[in-house]
Amino acid sequence: MRQGHSAAWDQHWEQAARYYRQALAEVPEDYLALNSLGLALMEQGQYDEALQVYRKAAKRSPEDPAPQENMAKIYEAQNRIEEAVLLSFQAADLYLKAHNADRAVQNLLRASAYRPQNMRAHTQLAVIYERIGRFPSAVKEYLAAASITQHNGDAQTARQMVEYALKIQPNNEEALSAYERIRAGKLLPIYQPGKSGPLGKIGQRDQARGREPLRDPIEDATHYALGIIADLVLDPSESNPLFQTLHLNETTPAVKNEMDRVSALNHLLSAVEAHSRGRSVQAAAEAEKAINAGVVHPAVFYLLGFLAHKNDGQKALEALSRSASDARLAMASELLIGQVQEEADNLKEAANAYLKAMYEADATTLPVEMSAPLRLQYRQISDQILKVNDPDQLRYVCRSISGQIMRRGWRQQVSNIRQLLPPVSDETPPSALVMLMLLPNSNQIVAGLSRAQRLVSNNALLPALEELYYDLQFAPTETLLHELIASMMIKREHVDAAIDKYLLIARKYELTGDRNQAVRVLMQAQKLAPTNLAIRNRLIELLFSLDRRDDAIQQYLDLAETYYRLADLDKARATYLNVLRLSQKGETNKSWNIEILKRVADIDLQRLDWRQALRIFDQIRGLDPDDVETRTSLVELNYRLGQDAAAISELDSAVTYYDSMNKIPTAMRMVSNLVAIRPDNKDMQSRLFAVSHRVKNMPDAISLLDSYADELLENKNTAAAIVHLETIIALGPPNTIEYRKVLEQLRGTGNQPAAA
Repeated sequence: MRQGHSAAWDQHWEQAARYYRQALAEVPEDYLALNSLGLALMEQGQYDEALQVYRKAAKRSPEDPAPQENMAKIYEAQNRIEEAVLLSFQAADLYLKAHNADRAVQNLLRASAYRPQNMRAHTQLAVIYERIGRFPSAVKEYLAAASITQHNGDAQTARQMVEYALKIQPNNEEALSAYERIRAGKLLPIYQPGKSGPLGKIGQRDQARGREPLRDPIEDATHYALGIIADLVLDPSESNPLFQTLHLNETTPAVKNEMDRVSALNHLLSAVEAHSRGRSVQAAAEAEKAINAGVVHPAVFYLLGFLAHKNDGQKALEALSRSASDARLAMASELLIGQVQEEADNLKEAANAYLKAMYEADATTLPVEMSAPLRLQYRQISDQILKVNDPDQLRYVCRSISGQIMRRGWRQQVSNIRQLLPPVSDETPPSALVMLMLLPNSNQIVAGLSRAQRLVSNNALLPALEELYYDLQFAPTETLLHELIASMMIKREHVDAAIDKYLLIARKYELTGDRNQAVRVLMQAQKLAPTNLAIRNRLIELLFSLDRRDDAIQQYLDLAETYYRLADLDKARATYLNVLRLSQKGETNKSWNIEILKRVADIDLQRLDWRQALRIFDQIRGLDPDDVETRTSLVELNYRLGQDAAAISELDSAVTYYDSMNKIPTAMRMVSNLVAIRPDNKDMQSRLFAVSHRVKNMPDAISLLDSYADELLENKNTAAAIVHLETIIALGPPNTIEYRKVLEQLRGTGNQPAAA
């Protein structure tokens, strides 16, 4: 089986099939061997035999969707559309049972592409899209189903589908338009499928051999550079933006400039022609002449470096150091630099160049925002390798990296390995893939990881896990392999085993002194078991040891929030207070303390422990005297405790403070809020008048009171609104009569007209 997998990886399908047949001769019903043989036969175009093998595989493992999916692709290639549609539906159903919505969608899209008027495909797609939160796609499929249903004569069902689409996305323009047509009794537009066609690749392979060929990195960069140079050569007009790379002396007469440009382009053309005829030395000489004539484009420097790297290493290094500045040429430039330096036995320089090339390859697997943390990791690895003085170790670094990425299909290989790793985020920075390539037996390990990813993509999780365990024998202490195994355990829903694995990995990092990596892994475990105190406490200890106080405090807060959600208020409160003690020991931002105290006070209020809540709010006021909510809570809690005098004293103190800070409107808002709670309290009523009277511009005070009254009426708090209207009248506005009318109406009828 492993020989077959190796041959399949190199796309030697006939050889792979032979090995798989040998495996089946030993164990005739082995599912993995049957599935692998089916793929090898399918890739060779031996469709009938592949179908027979896949039928056996489906019978052997009826819950696995892979055989059904691949048989659908074969039927597609044979133009047996009805069978392809049927098998696509069967595969979709099996993927749904396996909770793999993405693969289910792929198979339903294939069925829909071949039979656009098939209702089942559209409705199933709509349900899946809705379930996974892809609402625009769900609406699109519901509308397609509605159109098909209406044109089949079932207008009522079509209307229900459109209405349901609107419930999913009320502002969706297509859904709104469809609803208006339905209401007007008009037919919906006839559903027209997209132009992308079926998703299957097998049939397309026989019809579209003209697809872009796979290239190794140097072939790819050379192809790109020659394309750029062709643009320069074939479009000599000054308006061509690429001519900005011809830095000619502006003081030189125009005729000389034109002559230089023509000369440079002629040399470029000669370089391309010589290269196409295999005359590398002549091509390099012409490219160098073009550069001397004024061309400074990275593509030309790359071409010179590529052509000269075997015959003139120094010239190649000078040119490639210039072309490495171009993102599309950087990887190949560094690979060529590595080859030149390795040939010259400059092994440290060669290893450094190969690491830079590997970084460029690795970066293609990640979002742009993750480039910086990945680059930092590669710099750290490079610093460590440059300390190595053993030539054999340095040669291993060079040849291992070169062997893994100097191959056709390198993008797919690095992508496959990256997909096995945990998703990256700000909290979980990416791991450098080069660490796998620096292991002993890296060729076997990387090939095994690629096989594991193919198995995962076919939902064969157990064989993928077995593949990872097999790879582990080559590097039993490599933590990254153990992390891959843990992530595979999660995929198989073996969460407890994954947690145990993460804890072992974290311990290994601690023993080697890499506490930051230990923290990263413990965070993975903590996500799986958010209430596990042992994990959380160890994580907090490590964070404090790394002087990451804010991160440690955040962990405590998260734990307290977990207790809070579980309604364990005592543990939540105790944890918050523990956080508070920790935050007060260091230079933690004051906002931490305020936020923590507010959460503690909220718990005390829920437990009706008003006296304790009062103490907490008093601490908050000391930290943030501007906070209106805190001062309001202090007044109200004193009232609840029967401490009326203390409540009024607290209120007067707040008003005095806001007055001293020129924030009388804030004081008005606070008193208004308290009146809303206790409209019959005479002390509150008098304070509302007093604080309103302090506003320098009386119309502004009246306007604020008027707006507060409106809010109270909207909230059906008539009693408090009456107090505000009485205060307005006491202030003596010009339209007092109108306010009195509103006041009498409120007192007499209980209606709630808007304030004047």
